[in-house]
Amino acid sequence: MGAAVADRLGPGPVRPWPLAEAAVWGEGFARCTLGPTAGCGPAGRGHGGGGPSRARARGRRPRHTSVTARVRAELRRP
Repeated sequence: MGAAVADRLGPGPVRPWPLAEAAVWGEGFARCTLGPTAGCGPAGRGHGGGGPSRARARGRRPRHTSVTARVRAELRRP
């Protein structure tokens, strides 16, 4: 995801940001929002309401098959 955003916005490649440096925003923020699994988790395990099979059972159909392809195609440049 980070690489797709970088490709679209052009700030350069994604690179690690040491916690000590990121902690200027607050250590909790750095750990919870900038960590490698921030906001992510396996579908159906408490991250997103039950996963793809429940969503399909409710009649939902994805419009996009790749979030990174969508970011590269549609993210607005500043």
